[in-house]
Amino acid sequence: MKSINLLKTIGILILTSSCAENHFGIKRDIGSEPEKYFLNTDATIKRIKELKVTSLNDSQCFADPETKIYYSNVLQSATGNFRELKSQINVTQLENTASTEYYFCRVTCLLSNRYAAFWTTLTDSPIRHNDDNAFICQGITMEMVNIPGTSLTTMGPVVHNFSVFEMNEVLPRLKEVNYKISPSAKAELDSIAFNNFAIISKAYITSSMPAMIEAGIILDQFAYQKTGYKAVLDKYVLMLKNNNGQLKADYSKDYFVMMNLIQNGRHFLYEKM
Repeated sequence: MKSINLLKTIGILILTSSCAENHFGIKRDIGSEPEKYFLNTDATIKRIKELKVTSLNDSQCFADPETKIYYSNVLQSATGNFRELKSQINVTQLENTASTEYYFCRVTCLLSNRYAAFWTTLTDSPIRHNDDNAFICQGITMEMVNIPGTSLTTMGPVVHNFSVFEMNEVLPRLKEVNYKISPSAKAELDSIAFNNFAIISKAYITSSMPAMIEAGIILDQFAYQKTGYKAVLDKYVLMLKNNNGQLKADYSKDYFVMMNLIQNGRHFLYEKM
């Protein structure tokens, strides 16, 4: 059985009231309702060091592999268990099928110099249970890692940072805590998005599909911040907002532009939520 599947799959997560500790020792400061996501800073930094995670910048997150729990384990647990998870995710609306199995991971994010924890919903195929690269949390890769105190190695999880905006499920919770993207984080996110738009626009413009060529010209305008790009960008962000972030696969110019905004520029959408 893969290593990561052994981590906490039968653990019971019980969070009590003020200043509770979760199952891997990170204390939570619980006050008013909007504070429910926030963690004790010192304990979180300690956990970051234990996992050898690169220090987070604003709006960056990591997933703790030991928090992964399968939906079936949640269903089989006592009613009072997994209260934090159930307060964030309506597990009663989920159902495993022959082709899809649900599991959950807890991610920690740095938001305006405070650490916050969010439970996330993921899926994989039941037939992949013996695959080391299946049923893993966001930003986790399975690699050969050293066994502490020995010269031996084993297959284990390696934790990598990722952007909070990669998780659509979490965006409403960011609004709930009134998170504002810092100027430095926005500048970095913009740079990444524009660089991706530059690469994609070149491919689109050289295609033989008229709608894709038109989309490529618009993405090129975004990529190099050409005159009027902000108004055009805002127009497409508003279209996405009005469609609740959903796209109709009509393969039009607008479809290709908005698809790239969803894939590479979700922070633009968050700013307009």
